[in-house]
Order: sequence, then C-alpha cells, then structure tokens
Amino acid sequence: MATPSSSSGNEGLGKDFSEETVTSEPTSSKRRKIEALQELCQDTELDQDVNSIACRQNVDEGTPLEDDEVRWLIVGVCLHKIISPTLRKYVPQTMQRLYANLKLSDSIDTQTFAHYLRRYTPTNKELNYEAINNNSTVPKIRGRRDIQNYDYRVHDEVELSKLFLQTHMAQYTGFDDTCDSSALLGIIINVDTFPAALRSAAKAVRNDIRNEWAHCNFSQWDMNKFQTSFVLMKHMIGCLNLSAQEERDILQLTDTWENNGLDILHGAVGFSVLKELKKETKSLAEYCQSKSRTSDENFKKILQSLTNMLDELESVKTRVSALENKINGLCKHQESNKGTNYFTAPNRIEVFVGRENELKQLEENFSAADNLPCIQAISGLGGMGKTSLASEYSWKYREQYPGGVFWVSIESDNTLLDSFQQLASSVALQYKEKEKDAMREFLRWLSTRPDKWLLVADNLDSDELTETMAEFLFGFWKRDTKGHVIITTRREGKHAKETLKADFCIWLKKLTPPQSIHFLKTRTATDAVQDEEAVVALAKELDGLPLALEQAAAHIKCLQCTFQEYWAEFKTERLHLLKSLDCRSNWKMSRERLTVQTTWNMNFDCIKRQSEKEGLGTAAVTVIEIFALLPAARTNLRILRVNPYKTIIGITDWRGGEGVERIKLDLYHALKSEFKKKQILEILSRFSIVKLTKEDKVIMHPLVQETIEKEMTKSHRRLVLESFVHMHGLALTEGEMVMFR
Repeated sequence: MATPSSSSGNEGLGKDFSEETVTSEPTSSKRRKIEALQELCQDTELDQDVNSIACRQNVDEGTPLEDDEVRWLIVGVCLHKIISPTLRKYVPQTMQRLYANLKLSDSIDTQTFAHYLRRYTPTNKELNYEAINNNSTVPKIRGRRDIQNYDYRVHDEVELSKLFLQTHMAQYTGFDDTCDSSALLGIIINVDTFPAALRSAAKAVRNDIRNEWAHCNFSQWDMNKFQTSFVLMKHMIGCLNLSAQEERDILQLTDTWENNGLDILHGAVGFSVLKELKKETKSLAEYCQSKSRTSDENFKKILQSLTNMLDELESVKTRVSALENKINGLCKHQESNKGTNYFTAPNRIEVFVGRENELKQLEENFSAADNLPCIQAISGLGGMGKTSLASEYSWKYREQYPGGVFWVSIESDNTLLDSFQQLASSVALQYKEKEKDAMREFLRWLSTRPDKWLLVADNLDSDELTETMAEFLFGFWKRDTKGHVIITTRREGKHAKETLKADFCIWLKKLTPPQSIHFLKTRTATDAVQDEEAVVALAKELDGLPLALEQAAAHIKCLQCTFQEYWAEFKTERLHLLKSLDCRSNWKMSRERLTVQTTWNMNFDCIKRQSEKEGLGTAAVTVIEIFALLPAARTNLRILRVNPYKTIIGITDWRGGEGVERIKLDLYHALKSEFKKKQILEILSRFSIVKLTKEDKVIMHPLVQETIEKEMTKSHRRLVLESFVHMHGLALTEGEMVMFR
C-alpha cells in the first residue's frame, strides 16, 4: 500500500493530507484522477497509452466511486480490518476475570430460574438471557416469552458478554470473526470493569461512526465526517493501554488507510492501493453477506453497495492493468539510470488554494531551463505561503526530478548545517566532523548526479548572508549540474533576485477575497450557505494572509463552530489586542502581524482549555513555548523526552511558587508518557500550530514562533527553558541561555 506523508498550499500520492481542494463538483474530481494517471509517466509512448485510456473513459463516468462512497468505504474497512481485530484481543481478558468473579459470587454457571442473577449489580443493568443457550427459540406463551423454561447457565465469558447485549447483536460464537465491531463496542460500553475513558471513547465510535456507517447513507460522509472518524478511532486505540509497540503498529496502519483514502479522493490512485482496497472490500462484503442472513435489513443494503463497488473497482483495475505493465517495464528499463529517487520535502499540506498561477510560473521557468542549472526565488512577507508553494511544487512535479528532491532550512548557519548533516546521512555519505564537511560532501555528491534534481532552501530571512550561506548559494559546485534550486525569502522581489543571483523571482501577494473565501470553505469542509455574510467579512478582515486563514480555518474545524461565531470572537479578541497595544505607545504592529496575533491568541486559548480537558494540565502550552524558543523552526521530536534518572522528588525540589511547580510537574508527567506526548502533538497539529513530518520532525512557522516569543516575559522564557533542560538532566550557563534567544 502507499505510504502516506502533511496551511494554505496541497498533497498527492504518499501524503499525510490531501493534495487539492476538495470540490463538490464531480467532474473536477474525475478530471483530477485522469490527470494523476497522466503524471505517472514521462515516456512519449507511455503518455500516448495513458491519453488513450483517458479518452476511452467518459469524463461523466470518471473514477466510478463518488467521493462520499470512498470515504464511507475506507471507514468501513478500518472498522473491519483494524478496530474489530484489535478489540477481539482486548475484550476476552476483562470478560474472563468478570466471569470468574460471578461464578464465585453468584454461581452464574449453575444458576436456574429459581435463583438467577437478574441484574448486574454495579450498573443495575438487566441481563438478557434470551441471547444465550438458544433461549430465543423457546416458544412464547400468548405472545410473551416463556422465561421459566430458559436455560440460565452461563458456560463461559463469551456467553456472559452476550447478556449485556440485545439478542440480534449476540449472534457470535466466540471472540473471533463472528464477533463484529458493534458487539465488541457494546460489550465495552455496558460492562463497568472496562476503564471509564475507554467506555466513553467506545461510545463515541459506536454512535458517531459504526452506527452511522451501518445506515449506509453516503451523503453524510463528507470530509469533516471522514477526518473526525479517524480522530475518534485513534483516540479509542490510545485508551486500550496496549504496549507501546502494539499501539504504534495499529496507529500506523490506521494512518496508512486514512492517507490512502485521501490519495484516492485526490486522484492518486496507486496500483498497490487499488489492489489492497479491492481485497479488503471483498473481505468486508463476505462479512456483510454472512451477517445479512441473520441480522437486520441494513446489512443487505450494505452488501449490495459493496457488491456494486467491487464491480466498479474491478473495472478500474482492468482499465489500468495494461498501463501498469507498461510502467513496470519502463521502470526496469530505466532502473540502472535512475537509481534511488530521494525525496525529503515536508509532508504535503491539506489545502492548496490561490497559488495556481505562481505554481504554473515556477514550472514554466524551470521547463525553459530544462537540464541547465536554474535558481528561482519565492519572496513575500511572512505568512504569505512561500514554503507552501515550494512544497506543493516539490510534490506535484517530483516525477520530473529522478535525481531527487532535497530540502534544507537556511534560517541560520546552524539550521543549514544541520539540514546538510541529515541529507548526507540519508544518502550514506561519509564525512569528517568539521563544521562544514557534511555540507561540502553532500553538495559534491549532488553535483555529480546524472539526473535532474531539485533543491529547496527554505526561510532565507536573515538580513545578511553569512559565509556559510554564501558558500552554499554561490559556490562552484552548481556549475554544469542538472539542478534546479528554489529559495524562499522575505526579501523584496528585485532585491532578492539581485542579492541571491536568482534567474527568476516570484513575489507572492495576498490571496484575493474570492480565493480567501474558497480556502476557508474548503479547509473547514463546509459550503457555509447559511453563514455567507460572516465568511465574506472574515475573509476580508484576514486580509488574504494565508497563515491567518489557515489558523482561523483550523479553529473553526476543530471546534465545529460557525463562521458567525468565530467572526464575533475574532472581533472581540482583536479589540482586546489593540487596547493592550495602546498601552505600549512605543510598540508598532503591522496589519499582517495583528491579524496573525489575533488568530493565534484565539487558538492558544482553545489549546489551553483542551490541554486541561484531556488531563494534560499546562503541558500542551509549555510544549508550544519550548518549540517557539528553540533556535530551529524544524525540531526533532526526540527532544520531548525525560531523563530516565529524573524522579518526581527532583522535580518538586525546584524553586518557584505554586504556579511554577505546576508547570514543571505537568510537563514532567506529560513527557514521561508516550501516549500523552501523542495527545499534545495531536492537539497542536489540529489547531495548525505545528506540522509533523514522517521523519519525526516538528515544523513551526517562523511568524508563529515570533508571535509566541514576543508574548512571553523574560522570566517566563527562562522558566520554560529551565523546565525543558531540567527534564534532560542538563544545566545551562547564562551564555548558553542566550543561545536559546
């Protein structure tokens, strides 16, 4: 299966989030899928084959499955393939213990009608004996159940579990393939010996996912429903208290299916994904066929839908099989020339809107240069989407760079050299320990690549170029190479072109009002017909700034509030911010920074509340502040760890008042738990404060970093850093503290 990768730019095959705008127009979606097939090849003969297939496929038919059907199908596969098998392993142990206890306390294995356990005492739930021992077949007397002739003996933990369910849900013979997700979730919800957090999570999965999936109403399965379903399933998996490795494996499989679904929705129909989806759809259909013989009419409806989908998937497979064989042959033919196709760009972003012309301009400029060296600068104010544009270009045109796509951060010498060390290691280069050796060795290796490559230098925002930056940008290593370079910078267009010696420079302006409105609706997965005035007003106030639009959309989507509700809160928060600025007469703030500051403050307040709600205390906020204070915008997640020799006694001995102690204790407890760390990162990603990469890196936008840091007092900055380094068992001198801003 495809391995996935993750606001205002997009994604394709192998991404964490979607590549293009999720549109309600089926024809647009279908054309994208045809285009995705066309992008799979560069060979002229192969291109003709793809065009032939595309022409034979009526555009009105497109990819047979509609988007809502795809989302419904992927969620169903996850329930059947991931959730059910996981719960089948988890449920038996708890039920075995409960059965042993009830045998001792109530002789539940030998009880008769004269004396049997009618209600489960801890919850006062009436037990359903009709569900066991074929009691449902006992003839009724005058339309009423003949409970005197029931067999009340409970022979094992499987039969015990059935007592907590309705009869039609208890048709399984063991905790095996006959026991589906509905029964398993019902057992967890109704038996109090399961942890309270798990019971609550299971209830949400049953009510909001499994039951609605069984109703087979495709129109409910929009993008918001799809993404919420995966959030709920992952949360429940985290409540199972599995081993760290087992939880990691299950979450990784869940992520893979989520991203494969997004790939299909956005046109990246990989062959391996298609085959795996067909296999799992067939398995799901076979299960529904067995259920339809004994269960309600819903399963017959589901079975019919799945049977139709299988036919449609088979037709897709037939149409592309010839193309697959041709591609495989071409790959084998070119294998010796291509070598490894390296790709180190960040995860693709969820929504890419409003930069289509600039994206096309990048491609046309590079195409004109062909295999000759070419440098393009993308310049613009902070938060304009420079990195998003460079990332989208890297993903969209990665097939044009068989020599590899590489990404470095040029924010400072430290981040630049660190990027090159990672690149050198990723291509197995040997280099000395001197400061610039990794950079020089990698650039030497890159200059000898026989195929065309792309190198992106992100965030060149310093006023002066250092010696290291100049060596990288202007060195002789680029001569006679087949390389393209993109530099993102805040320098003004003409100045950027001159000082960076770029062949072309693209200056990013703000998004237009229609583009901003389109982005907000797409990112929040709503058409907002009832909220149109608020959307227009909010888009106008956010002034076309992609970073502010992304943070606002993340807020609306996470809290599922209306545009009107967000707009009212935004105006209130902005007024408070302006009043606080008036008190600092020497402080000037641009409109762009004021907009970002307002959206950030609103998200920050929500994160504080969510952190408390999920039992993390102040930890999520402290982790944000740690990321903001670290020198690099791209940080390895391994820094979020606790020295194993640190104890709770050592933590409580730290100097400070009650508030200080709480900050440190909350951080300590959160970083000690892998699950809590995942909770924190999920919250921060949800509100678009950070982005996570598949290389376990966390990325925070420089403008967000600056905004957070300026809000912190000097004493609070020191507290956060001291808390952070103390977790590692380190001690910083005054000079070292200065290094961390």
